[in-house]
Amino acid sequence: QALQLVRAAAAAAALAQLAEAAWLSDHRQLQPLPELAELPGGSLLLSAAELRPLAAALPPEHRRRWRCLFSSARDGSSFTRLCAMTLARAPCLLVIRDGAGARFGGYSSAPLQLGPRWFGGSNSFLFRADGAGGVLLHRA
Repeated sequence: QALQLVRAAAAAAALAQLAEAAWLSDHRQLQPLPELAELPGGSLLLSAAELRPLAAALPPEHRRRWRCLFSSARDGSSFTRLCAMTLARAPCLLVIRDGAGARFGGYSSAPLQLGPRWFGGSNSFLFRADGAGGVLLHRA
């Protein structure tokens, strides 16, 4: 059990260094592309070409204005802060850029939670940006 705790702590530290932003859907406005509130210049991680398939993959009621809950540029590289700002919030789209520049993440309609098992509804998915302006979706 101690080894599991050490592994979980190491994974948490790695995620804190990798996490760039998580957005929570805001159901108040309908936009052709999601409006990224608190990010007036747009996403630093995803282009409009990459946002389109992500928005289209969301349930229609979650394709509206998105609010940035956490950004390591704004909030620092703290896993604790990421958790405090995103756990128990839903729906949520998490976008991560790793040290090599790869961009990936996931969408969950269920509140985010820490745990060793997958969670989320049937419309939850994982994704990765393909580097050519596209997004590859992976559904359960």
